[in-house]
Amino acid sequence: MDSATADTSENSGAGRKVLIAVDLSSWAEMAFRWYARHLHVSGTEVICFHLGEMPHISPVEAYGLAADAYNNALEGCKDTAKRVQDTFVSKMNQYDIQGRILIKYGSRPGEAIIDISRAEEVSMIVMGTRGLGQLRRTVLGSVSDYVLHHAQCPVVVCSHGTTSSRSRSTSISEET
Repeated sequence: MDSATADTSENSGAGRKVLIAVDLSSWAEMAFRWYARHLHVSGTEVICFHLGEMPHISPVEAYGLAADAYNNALEGCKDTAKRVQDTFVSKMNQYDIQGRILIKYGSRPGEAIIDISRAEEVSMIVMGTRGLGQLRRTVLGSVSDYVLHHAQCPVVVCSHGTTSSRSRSTSISEET
């Protein structure tokens, strides 16, 4: 095998899948852009995954909540999912990336990302992070922390570069 053939086969993304967690945040857009500029290889299938978070309603609230109010909240969730789909279809076209948008509905984004990554047998997960401080991350939890600890493939966590140097050393920061 000559060097040109070897180089082509090594750089081909054929058969590889990458999952990018997306929403309408600047963090998700930055992670997508970073992946497109620095990691994407032609032939890789990109799956932009969005979890439409259902309205959070306790059983007590649900009992007293009118069906119209719940349905309005659900429609808002669906409208957001449609905007996410339109945004990332456009971005995939802009960067000439082949792939698809996958939208599910639920309330646990970390678990959903892991479930989809396993079901789709992805090679890598790419996601943004909001850069929560240590106290907020401890109290609230973190989707990126959950994914990092439960994924069975490499995970790239992109930050804006505004977090402390300690957390930046474990994530990738876009400086441009």
